[in-house]
Amino acid sequence: MTARTFTVTADDLMRAFRSHQALRFKGTQFYALIVTVLAGITLAYGFNRPGTQYPVFAGGALLYLIVIVIIIRLVVRWIWLPRFVRRIFTQQKEFSQPQTVDWTEDQLFLTSANGQSQLPFGDLHQYARNGDAVLLYRSEALFHILPASAFTDAADRAALIARLDHHHVPCRTAGWQL
Repeated sequence: MTARTFTVTADDLMRAFRSHQALRFKGTQFYALIVTVLAGITLAYGFNRPGTQYPVFAGGALLYLIVIVIIIRLVVRWIWLPRFVRRIFTQQKEFSQPQTVDWTEDQLFLTSANGQSQLPFGDLHQYARNGDAVLLYRSEALFHILPASAFTDAADRAALIARLDHHHVPCRTAGWQL
């Protein structure tokens, strides 16, 4: 066992939360559902408006709804999420303290100044990865962040991923955006 020490930065946390959000809402599927519901409401409202040119009204209203959904997505991604992540980073003091990760054939060990976790790989819900980080999910909403600085090199990162794959921990990478 070789312990690897790292510190999660605010940028690491931001990239992790953006990735988590992309995985959680599955990108366009979530927003397509919103547009569909809003379009249905718009169409129902249009049928109850006597004397209007319904196709023009419905087309304009649907375009308006699509623009609103795009604006909401941009506001969430570039305004709300950075504020939320800064607040989380400030509240959770262990992010600014050194953490240690290590693993054996069957378990992952995470240690910080606040405590330690011993996680059997089989108990993990899923993991997500890209060039910046590996997110280890204990449930849909709770995850551990292993930034690139947590690994000594690419082979070290590949060794952890091989352990996760060996234990059939599902990998979620589809739709992961940064």
